[in-house]
Amino acid sequence: MPDLLETIAEADAAVLSGWAAEYHVREPHLVALTEETRTRELLTLAREFTRRAAWAVDTAEGWLSELKIRLRDGMGGHKLRALLASGRTLCGQCRSVAEVAGDLWHLVGTPDAVLEAIVPRIAAVEAEIAYFERRTREPTPEELEAFFVRSEMHNRYVNTRSQSGV
Repeated sequence: MPDLLETIAEADAAVLSGWAAEYHVREPHLVALTEETRTRELLTLAREFTRRAAWAVDTAEGWLSELKIRLRDGMGGHKLRALLASGRTLCGQCRSVAEVAGDLWHLVGTPDAVLEAIVPRIAAVEAEIAYFERRTREPTPEELEAFFVRSEMHNRYVNTRSQSGV
């Protein structure tokens, strides 16, 4: 059974993916509308996607806080890697929704200050995930081989010193 934190991240990512998909379904229909109606619809979508992006980054930051609490309690590397993968997926969907919101505001011709603050927050969560991923990646076969060679050399050194009485 997947970890609850992993399930939460995947469920939230699915919600965000659904929102992005909904925009792409509506996009072709917007072209056929009158300019006034199209602008109104685009503003509605831009505002809604900005709210979704704000929710998404709050969710990602909350997810990261929960992960840090669990790290203080301790967990194995395999479990941590699975959680980090789900967090990476969640951040990807956060970024996708923020990009859709940005595209919508661009179409309307008005920048949105809330949205401008969201992207750096997503990047900060992604940076922390990347930091943990670097710390938890599994060693390559070459790195394992080098470790065992160094370990063997160290053992020989220790044995030589102990046999010589030092």
